[in-house]
Amino acid sequence: MDSKSELVAGVEDRMSQLPDELICHILSFLPTVESVKTIVLSKRWNKLWNSVNMLDIDYIRDFGGTCYVDFVKFVDGALSVHDWSNIKKFRLSCPGVFYDDDYRIIYAIPTSGCFSSLKSLNLLLLYQDSPSIEKLITNCCPVVEDLEIRGDIMLPHDISIFNISAPNLKKLTVDFDLSIKGRSSNVLIKAPKLESLYFKRKHLPYSAYTLENPESLNSAVIDVAECLSGRANGVMTELLAGLSGVKDLYIRAAFLETCNLPADFSILNKLELILYHNSYREYVTKFLNKSPNLEYLVLELDNKYLQEGQSFTPPEFVPVCLSSHLKKMYMRGFSGRWGELEVLKYLLRYGEVLNELAISSHPTLGHRKEESLYKEILQFPWASRTCEVKFLSSLLSS
Repeated sequence: MDSKSELVAGVEDRMSQLPDELICHILSFLPTVESVKTIVLSKRWNKLWNSVNMLDIDYIRDFGGTCYVDFVKFVDGALSVHDWSNIKKFRLSCPGVFYDDDYRIIYAIPTSGCFSSLKSLNLLLLYQDSPSIEKLITNCCPVVEDLEIRGDIMLPHDISIFNISAPNLKKLTVDFDLSIKGRSSNVLIKAPKLESLYFKRKHLPYSAYTLENPESLNSAVIDVAECLSGRANGVMTELLAGLSGVKDLYIRAAFLETCNLPADFSILNKLELILYHNSYREYVTKFLNKSPNLEYLVLELDNKYLQEGQSFTPPEFVPVCLSSHLKKMYMRGFSGRWGELEVLKYLLRYGEVLNELAISSHPTLGHRKEESLYKEILQFPWASRTCEVKFLSSLLSS
């Protein structure tokens, strides 16, 4: 035996002496493809990788982005033998478009509880059928708390409702289109423990989104600014009806002249509105009337679709929040257009407890125009005697 062979023979296998739990923890940091390779070491290692609680499979990294058949076979094999009930994190990355039925990942989703420990689920979908997604969320992930759905979902001809039902869900990100070929549909969200919602849509094809009785909702982001049609009005009406108990609300929208608001945002504390339509002045005052406990208001009134000269009719009664709660206000992207000045003048005239006003100018304003506008604003009637004013010039930050 040569010296090299003697050295190898004398090396102690300390790795195999570790307890199973620690080895599984070490394997969880490896890509699943590398973890599987350890099965050649011994029968013990053949069983260990099945107990790893994190799966990480990447088509580009692990298969070079060229061997899709091998990738599909590997994913099917890994899912068919792994202990799903132990999975805490599952990452499956497969960028690209594959329409051939022969290349589908065919392993069937079990009827219930397969990901019984999974807390976070991120789905990026391309023309996946809705029953499979509903089944995965509702039946297979009973304790999921963080859910993100992006992409495109196909709604079968005999189904008109897509359900997102998760009793323990706390954070939801919705950014998907329903492929329904001209039919009307509904997305029903049942998540009583929901704390945070992010909703973004570019297209709203005949779909209504309903949020059913969230009891713990703290914050919501609604971004439908790219929906340049009247359909956004109906969608926003349905969504806002489920957000009446929210504390922190961000809305970015266009063309919401006919959108109806809930009866009351009774505990809304912070409101951020980025609006693009001609009736934004009335929309702002509508929100103020519905938000008696509002303390912080952020406004960005984009001039992309605005027209000058339209009259502004203030509400008959001053909103309660202006006289008793609104303490901080920030106007972003201020360009000094007539409509913006009218809104600002109204808020300053009746904001009795306002103690901080910040205004950042639009990048298109020149220095002289900024100075002129700021002098004009300081001449407005102010209800608050203690308000601190901050002018944040875009020229200083550029």
